[in-house]
Amino acid sequence: MPHANPRRLLALLLFALLLLSTACSDPVSRDHDSNNGATNNGATNNGATNNDATNNGNNGNNGNNGNNGNNGNNGNNGSNNDAGMSNNGLDDASNNGLDDTSDDVLADTPDDVTPDDVAPDVTPDVTPDVADDTGTPTACPAPPNDLPTLQTQRSGRFDIARQFPGGTLPARDLAVFLPEGYDASSDRYPVLYMHDGQNLFDANQAAFGVEWGVDETMDALTRSGAIGPHIVVAIDNTNARTDEYTFDADADGAGGAGASYLRLIVERIKPWVDAHYRTLCGANHTALAGSSLGGLISFEALMAHPGVFGRVAAVSPSFWWNDRSVLSRFANARPPLPTRLWIDAGSREGSNIPSGTSTTSENAQAVRDQALAFGGTFGQNVGFQEIIAALHNEAAWSDRLPSILAFTLAETPVTAQAPDALHVYPFQSALAVGDATDLHVSLRYGVTWLTWPLDALDLTITPAHVAHVAHGRIVADADGTATIRVQHGGRSAEVPLTVGQQPDRVTLFFVADAPSDSDAVVIRGSLAEFGTWDGEPLPLQRIGRFTWGTSVVVPAGTPAEYKYTRGDWATVEKGPNGQELHNRSMDTGFGGVILDSIDQWADR
Repeated sequence: MPHANPRRLLALLLFALLLLSTACSDPVSRDHDSNNGATNNGATNNGATNNDATNNGNNGNNGNNGNNGNNGNNGNNGSNNDAGMSNNGLDDASNNGLDDTSDDVLADTPDDVTPDDVAPDVTPDVTPDVADDTGTPTACPAPPNDLPTLQTQRSGRFDIARQFPGGTLPARDLAVFLPEGYDASSDRYPVLYMHDGQNLFDANQAAFGVEWGVDETMDALTRSGAIGPHIVVAIDNTNARTDEYTFDADADGAGGAGASYLRLIVERIKPWVDAHYRTLCGANHTALAGSSLGGLISFEALMAHPGVFGRVAAVSPSFWWNDRSVLSRFANARPPLPTRLWIDAGSREGSNIPSGTSTTSENAQAVRDQALAFGGTFGQNVGFQEIIAALHNEAAWSDRLPSILAFTLAETPVTAQAPDALHVYPFQSALAVGDATDLHVSLRYGVTWLTWPLDALDLTITPAHVAHVAHGRIVADADGTATIRVQHGGRSAEVPLTVGQQPDRVTLFFVADAPSDSDAVVIRGSLAEFGTWDGEPLPLQRIGRFTWGTSVVVPAGTPAEYKYTRGDWATVEKGPNGQELHNRSMDTGFGGVILDSIDQWADR
């Protein structure tokens, strides 16, 4: 047999290897890495992708866990952010606050999701609801293998999970509040996640001795049909609250661990909840809510994880943080708006501004207006409430909780029904030429009050030369007296405005705290608008769990006396020990807010 040419044999061998390599390779494959849950587009067996140009700025692994590898809004950096994981799908090296030592942390990316299907900087849903052929949700996707094994302690309808691991963030307790009938049912339920869990259910655990009353409010709203039954997950805060609830550090170096905290919720707490309870997992059934810095981090989640939280409530949000940096991030990110975005603020939070409202409310309105500019529809997927005279505290948030939850959690927008009450209140009834006043216009839909942008209303000023509307405020143009008329949803109201002279009539806004069992609150008093004691009284509307309020036009600079009743004199207000009270007295002055508190009623 003749000897083979070595060079020819080597060439044939190389050619065969080339053919074999071509047959086995798949440069655009999205096959799943069974060892780590990463997508096979450049991953190196550590739960990460190489983050090359084919990823369009998205981390291939994080496409299904709610994090975006290159999203500048989530506080992460380059290819070493959520992609730079230490063999466990969680970033350890960059101090992002999550630390684990096992594999299979993250679920696989769905086969029908490719980088091109996802817009840059937009995270697809972590856990879409799995449905049968009829569309009925049946289960959530399989959870990661290494979720913590925690023993929950049942107390009534509460499950308490102690010391949920936080990785490099502190461990914390979770309280899971189950809807009525959960144990006897096989239904799956939407989930509301809430920050500052210690303050939500029990006054004895609340930071300032005042609870939100989330359990009572959820039950009342569910029984009334305003919302469907939900599971509520209360996430306790820790000593690192300021760091965890902020995305960037301020000038003093405080804050900045917010991206890690949200990933703790998205990648660890939510999968644990979905694995242990019958939940509906998709974004439309997953809500996030918090107040103050908790409101800020809830809003940040809208940008960092838009495919995870489809309903967001930012209550008295601390948009002031770090020189209002979140406002510019939101304007630049242009994230898809959720099914519901709720923002609110009290008129006595933060610092007052010359036109009458507060800086907290002004910041909240700026975000509201930006959301509307992005295509949101007020009353549909964007809601805002300014609460007259409300402070920045747990009592105020508890009081307006029905309004917040009904808007955020209802399947049908609250504005599908006609409004049943209207309040119009100019913070200043008398102006000098060139001055401006905020005009508060709120309509009630069931239990929800919405404070409307002026440009969304039928608003007229007569005569028109006295004042005009600019940038959401009433601006005085010329001396004189004008009437501001507001119409919307079949409701209408008028208030006077005086420019450059003493006003004849002004607007008052009454806010009264009343016993929780109050079924009506009215004012009887010396003014004709109060019924001159025994005539038609001035009715107040319920504006919160415990507060009632209304606006009324009265003569300027007039002394007045009055009392609260629930209708007739048999129900008149009494002192804390049941004693008779003197008439309340006031001077109408140039208008303003009247704050009162009712201890008890004569017949109760």
